[in-house]
Amino acid sequence: MDRRAEPELMNTKDQVDSYSEADFSKGEIKFIRLIKNYLKKNNIHLTLMI
Repeated sequence: MDRRAEPELMNTKDQVDSYSEADFSKGEIKFIRLIKNYLKKNNIHLTLMI
């Protein structure tokens, strides 16, 4: 398979600054809620083993 370099997504300082200041937690929170709801719906209980 030949590799192809992808074009740069951040070409300017403004793009880099916007990315570095972005809040990606919304997606993470949504994913955690999805897992939590799935576990609850399927009556799956996780236990913490220390």
